[in-house]
Formats: sequence, structure tokens, C-alpha cells
Amino acid sequence: MAMTDERKFLHDVAGPIATSLFIAEILDENLSAKLAPTEDDLLLVKQILESLGKVKTMLSERRDILIAKGDGQ
Repeated sequence: MAMTDERKFLHDVAGPIATSLFIAEILDENLSAKLAPTEDDLLLVKQILESLGKVKTMLSERRDILIAKGDGQ
């Protein structure tokens, strides 16, 4: 993978991670102020899981690329 491809990959992974962390911080503040989660809180949890799922998929695909090149064993 060329350097520009590596940078794009890192950028693509960083986006969902940053989004997840931001949403998690909001959720933490919301839940700290309440005794029970609201529908909005549950939606935030789903958004975090979706973002982290994207990262997991990207990392798995990248690992497969490295293994295919003989770099990831």
C-alpha cells in the first residue's frame, strides 16, 4: 500500500473513532445526570457501536491486505 493509501486508511479509521469518543462523552454526561437512560441515550449507544463496528471492519480488511502481501503474519 502506498504512503497516500496508508494516510487515507488512518484518516478513515480516525473518523469513526473520534465520532465514537465524542458521542461517548455526551452519553457519559447525560447518564451521569440521570437515573435511567432515555431513547436519545440509547440512540447514542447505537451510534457508538456502529462507528466502532466500522473501525473493526476496516482493521480486519487491512489485516487481510497485509497478510495477502506477506506483511501481517
